[in-house]
Amino acid sequence: MNKEDMILFMSGIKEIGHKAMIKAFQRFSDADEFFRGDKEELEEIFNERVSDLIIYERQRFDPDDFRRRIKKAGAGYIIPGDAFYPLKLSSIYDPPLILYYIGDISMMNDERCIGIVGSRSATHYGLMCASGFAAGLAEAGVTVISGMALGIDGAAHRGCLRSGGRTVAVLGSGIDVCYPGNNIDIYERIKREGLILSEHAPGVEPYAYNFPLRNRLISGLSDGVLVIEARKKSGSLITAEYALEQGRNVYAVPGRIDDRLSEGTNKLITDNAAVLCPDPGYILKDLYGIKRKKERKIRIDINAMDLSDKEKRLYKMTGSEPVYVDTFSESLGITLNETISILIKLEQLKLIRQADRGYYIRAW
Repeated sequence: MNKEDMILFMSGIKEIGHKAMIKAFQRFSDADEFFRGDKEELEEIFNERVSDLIIYERQRFDPDDFRRRIKKAGAGYIIPGDAFYPLKLSSIYDPPLILYYIGDISMMNDERCIGIVGSRSATHYGLMCASGFAAGLAEAGVTVISGMALGIDGAAHRGCLRSGGRTVAVLGSGIDVCYPGNNIDIYERIKREGLILSEHAPGVEPYAYNFPLRNRLISGLSDGVLVIEARKKSGSLITAEYALEQGRNVYAVPGRIDDRLSEGTNKLITDNAAVLCPDPGYILKDLYGIKRKKERKIRIDINAMDLSDKEKRLYKMTGSEPVYVDTFSESLGITLNETISILIKLEQLKLIRQADRGYYIRAW
């Protein structure tokens, strides 16, 4: 057994995190000593349950078979010193001892990278911001890095992919484990068109302890981190803290002062821990000196269109926040059937669109 075998073995046990791996290397002079160590020696680092698990798992650990499993999962791995090991991660305080990957390995060392993180239970506004910022950055040649979680992460990956950009997903589970399962469409597409990274071997299920540690890789791979919607205590703020410790720029999209999902982002701004970021162009100019081409805004003059008074009034009720169909009906004092007829017409004219079942927003 050698050091690489020891890394592979520990990365395959979800209860062993990065810090424990570091301690194991400090405690045992070589891999053979670790694989022979008794329970008492192991408990100098690990708790009793994990020590028992190590003793059980190492009896059946076959390094060659383990490598075949990695290959079967369509994955590869790198350790510090390998040619493709990310230069940006080499400079952080606690670089990973191993990175499993599926996809385009060159993205690990893309010159321009921005991390985008935020709430899993994001609002429509937050999802629009994440998708829009990611698309704008991707169009300028910036690689978008996120954690493939529900909400902001998923919207950022999707926005980037829709614009034909390069995106990296950093997982808190095994490289072949899609978590959450709802994001299987993004996972499969990033496998084909982007890059998936993890410190955990194939088959390792998600473990809560590993997600905060995962966040240091999102920030470490990035030149800057953009936070969109975050509560006062959230994983997104942990990512921002890592970014600041690593000397990365932190940006935040402001939100409503009465919205709990904006408490964290607004606090980052007021505490001068993050720069208020109004659009992707700000990041491009601040970090890379790139001037983003201004998009031509489409202006709709509904007064020049053949719309009834009720149709115009309903259109004016829409905006960037979703409005439920019953709200239109009650506010206009018309029946639900008449409301639906108007909504269908405005949809056909591409003036509005459904944000969710029964909820409508303005299309422009």
